[in-house]
Amino acid sequence: MTPAVDALAGALHVRLRADGRHTLSCDRPDIAARLARGRGADLLPSLLSAVFNLCGHAHRNCAAMAVAAARGREPAVIGAQANDTLRDHLHRVLLDWPALSGDAGHAEVGHALATCPLLAAREPGQAAHWLHHVLLGAEPTRWLDDWRRDPAVALKNWQDGSRGWLAAWLNRHAELIERPLELAPPLRIADIDWSDMAQAMRTQADFTRRPQWRGDCAETGCWTRDGLAPLPPTAVARIGARIAELVALALGEPVRLSAGARALGPGEGIAWMDTARGLLVHHVVLDRPGEHARVDACHVLAPTEWNAHPDGSLARAIANVDAAAPDAVRRVSVLAAAWDPCVKLDIECPDMSENTDHA
Repeated sequence: MTPAVDALAGALHVRLRADGRHTLSCDRPDIAARLARGRGADLLPSLLSAVFNLCGHAHRNCAAMAVAAARGREPAVIGAQANDTLRDHLHRVLLDWPALSGDAGHAEVGHALATCPLLAAREPGQAAHWLHHVLLGAEPTRWLDDWRRDPAVALKNWQDGSRGWLAAWLNRHAELIERPLELAPPLRIADIDWSDMAQAMRTQADFTRRPQWRGDCAETGCWTRDGLAPLPPTAVARIGARIAELVALALGEPVRLSAGARALGPGEGIAWMDTARGLLVHHVVLDRPGEHARVDACHVLAPTEWNAHPDGSLARAIANVDAAAPDAVRRVSVLAAAWDPCVKLDIECPDMSENTDHA
């Protein structure tokens, strides 16, 4: 990226300190609020899809729902949410995780990516065969059943017994991601008052950059979906939850993916949807009714801003990293993979500076 593009995209900065007082901060600017104001309401979905192109499909759909709600209309049904979420999970597992951990050149990673039928048109049965023989090294339906019965036991048994690439990847980095975490509360849709959320987005200048809910930071991801069990206690369990949702979606099983919108008054709407990275929220205020409406205000709250909170679960996990360890950068990178930030990861160690690009 050029310096100008870097400045617009922002980065997640980790500063490891010899005294153990590590810091985590995200400097992504509130670019949606700046660019959207004064634009035609009909153009907003395309604009935000281009601005947030890494998850462009999600931003397009969420913006469209928010605009529809602001106009007092019923938002369109999102038919591709499951497939979009699956593809995003695959990109994380096959591209981002190996890049973060230094395994991108591993032959099995390349084979898994090159042979993946889920990133292209596929015949029935191809997905299950690829999951079994390439990704998991285990029969996928049985793997998923074991996970649902007892995630911790299933994950451990799979790591110990599988010869598949993904289990081997977890084993190579297990010591970095198996430590119990100090958890931030989960952000669950059922617990959110959308009027309160909209008020915070509208009135608190820093809310979309450093959000808090009910006085605390929170975390979001596929492991915080409504109806799921309590938060996984480790980073590796979060990785396991992503793999489990990937497998379920690839097999065509029903997965709880919420999406919705609400009108909050004339010309004001809020929309939300579950994405691979977690909960995405868009808030829109229009300047007038009708087809010629323009955007008076737009606020976007992405999963990364929750998970990259300076006092959140990821920050608490990074606090346990020994800055003097020779592989400190890799340790932080693999931990970050569990929360999956959508911006560049910049890691600084004492007396040195190392950068790792993510996504």
